[in-house]
Amino acid sequence: MSPFRVSFADMEWQQVQPDVRQKVHCEGSRQIRLVEFGTSDGPEHWCETGHIGYVLHRATSIANGTQLLMIEEI
Repeated sequence: MSPFRVSFADMEWQQVQPDVRQKVHCEGSRQIRLVEFGTSDGPEHWCETGHIGYVLHRATSIANGTQLLMIEEI
């Protein structure tokens, strides 16, 4: 796999909370997470520090949710 290409399509989703799931790729002291947040009436999703997030698109497979790409130091 190229160091500049991560194949999230080949990864399994990990359920983080009832309305949040993610796919994670770790490389050295950094990780890249593809995170989906749904829009149910569940608890609020609090943002952590130490990462950069990019909104990829809305209306994902979690009904009308948001998909983010998170780049973090670990």
